[in-house]
Amino acid sequence: MNQLGTATGDHQVPRVTTISPNFGMVIHAGQGQKLRQLSPELVVQLFQQSGLLLFRDFGVTLEEFSEFTQQFTAHFVIHRNNLRQQIGLDPTIQTVFSDRRALPFHGEMYYVPARPNCNGRPDILWFYCIKPGETLGETILCDGIQVWQSLSADARDCFERRKLCYRHRTPSAVWKSLSPEPATFLGNLAAVPGVVNCRVDARGDLRWDYVAPAAQKSKYTNQVAFVNSLLPQSDAYDVTFEDGSCLPEELRQHIVEITKLLTVPIHWQALDVAMVDNTRCMHGRYLNDEQRKLLVRMSIANF
Repeated sequence: MNQLGTATGDHQVPRVTTISPNFGMVIHAGQGQKLRQLSPELVVQLFQQSGLLLFRDFGVTLEEFSEFTQQFTAHFVIHRNNLRQQIGLDPTIQTVFSDRRALPFHGEMYYVPARPNCNGRPDILWFYCIKPGETLGETILCDGIQVWQSLSADARDCFERRKLCYRHRTPSAVWKSLSPEPATFLGNLAAVPGVVNCRVDARGDLRWDYVAPAAQKSKYTNQVAFVNSLLPQSDAYDVTFEDGSCLPEELRQHIVEITKLLTVPIHWQALDVAMVDNTRCMHGRYLNDEQRKLLVRMSIANF
């Protein structure tokens, strides 16, 4: 691959550097270069190869971020959480979680089924840094392929034999607001692959379980990636094995130790854009500060 910033037709070939061996690349802007001057085919090629692209020094505006991400998107996914705020009139561009807590590694929305034609799990996460934190707030990533390969043989054997179960409780007012026909809603949910044990409890809350493997082949490689949502603590769901047994604490700690060794932090600069393969990578963040302003957009990919 030519790594010099030379022009080819209407597109400029950027300078590219690696973030870590086999995972992640930085795309550096040439003098005055804009995102729209990058070849979409080259972006897709590098993204599929590396799993993470960081676009730096392109002086990206919010409008340019919106236009650039649209090029690679069949449709956008909206994360309906009250800790995210919509930006402007476009509901698909949101803030990341607005509190200061550190977040452990997770795949985005892996606690719900992947449903390509509706508001399900995204293929791509797009981050846009308006303002970095003064001292804190790095986004952290790890390559799920490397995580899987680095787990002990016993841990891999455990996850090959046993699936995870995300046990959800959706408050009555919330799930009934999603459809004017509750019975139809329940029937549709129960028909989704991986969803089991749909029922309404005595309080009217919806209980449902989603069963899924902890590791699966990523979309753009033929390799197994350890990507899931078992590490975060959530008020919306609990994570067990499919048979209802708890994950041993020593297994959780083993995962934490491996992901810590493979952590790739993004030291944000203003107007950076990151493109993250959500089928291959897990992400999180260090303790945040009040200065950081980071936006996110989530895509079902069109490639």
